[in-house]
Amino acid sequence: MQTKLTQITRFTDILSTLEKANDDIFYTISKKQLIGEVHLCRGLMLYYLMHMYGPLPAIINREDVENDAALNNLVRPSLDEMCIWIYNDFDAAINNLPEKVNERGRYTADYARFCMMKHCLNEGEHMEMYYQKAMEMYQELKMN
Repeated sequence: MQTKLTQITRFTDILSTLEKANDDIFYTISKKQLIGEVHLCRGLMLYYLMHMYGPLPAIINREDVENDAALNNLVRPSLDEMCIWIYNDFDAAINNLPEKVNERGRYTADYARFCMMKHCLNEGEHMEMYYQKAMEMYQELKMN
């Protein structure tokens, strides 16, 4: 479990690096798409860890990646907080990933919508408007 939490911190660090990077250094894939893929990967990791172990402390703020005080003072978030972290990552993935890709093995916005729909259906009982969001994701998937 500790190595998985370290991976979440690594995803957060990668996001920070990508957002600071110059746009003209990306040749084969866009910066926006890479940011979407990292958000989706981190969201999926948080989702699976939450369902296996419950809410776990994770570094999701870019400023905390190298902050020793934050790294040494990790406390369990509430279930609602962790659900919001996952939701925000899936939402960022939907907004940054392309609808279609030519390359096999790349994430798409539709896959991110599916992940969001699944998350919202699982947590809709205690998270306000999550069932409605799941229905929105279903309608968008149905239209594509």
